[in-house]
Amino acid sequence: MSNSFSVETPECIECENDNVLKCLVETSGSYDENLALTTIPTLKKQIDSINDRERIIEKTLEGYSMSAIASMKRSGDYAIKFAEWVKCTFNFDVSTSTIDRALREFHYTLKQATEVPERRNTLSTIELGTNYATSFRELEVDNDDKNLVFLDEAGFAVVTRPSRGRNMRGESAYLSVTAARSKNISVVAAMNKYGMIYHKIHEKAVNGEDFKLFIKEINESCQRQGILTSIFVMDNARIHYYRGLNDDEEITSYRIKYLPP
Repeated sequence: MSNSFSVETPECIECENDNVLKCLVETSGSYDENLALTTIPTLKKQIDSINDRERIIEKTLEGYSMSAIASMKRSGDYAIKFAEWVKCTFNFDVSTSTIDRALREFHYTLKQATEVPERRNTLSTIELGTNYATSFRELEVDNDDKNLVFLDEAGFAVVTRPSRGRNMRGESAYLSVTAARSKNISVVAAMNKYGMIYHKIHEKAVNGEDFKLFIKEINESCQRQGILTSIFVMDNARIHYYRGLNDDEEITSYRIKYLPP
């Protein structure tokens, strides 16, 4: 007895699939002996379409609405995964239709998920926001509104490269480039409700010592514009809590108010 084996190439597998589709067409009564292989993709789409129609009819007869059927189609993968999880966890088989029926009874429907940061809607965060709003209103009552100065900084990575080029029609345009080395530029600005008070372009990323210098320059700009008792309002960026700020006697005399998380 001779030991032999054969390996099916992708071409053989594709040919076999094409023959199967031809057989399906033949049994359906629409077989043509001159059927070209180029029509096979069209036949695949037709068969998929027939299967979809059959599923829609079946679900309609079971009492499902069209929106529910569409929802089941979109959530099919999740139902299958959930059925597998039930099998692995409880060693119990449950069909995807049962899962869908149970979810509908609980009035659960498939929706587009919205990402929500973990701390945004916690009770502690809401309370902090409420307290901040109350204290801010008190500041507006006790201080001239021009004294409320809002400041922040923003960084930009600047990369300049041509994005378009010319070549012969039908040919792509290629450009030989070196590794991307972007230039960091930061913009520091301060303003109140009446307009801009200070702005500066910094040719690199802002560090703690840079911010320490900026806040002093902002205070000087406020003094020149008649804002003598300024209150600096800023967010909770790490750089705004730079330890060096507490080591400077001048800055420790500033009134600084941080936004809630």
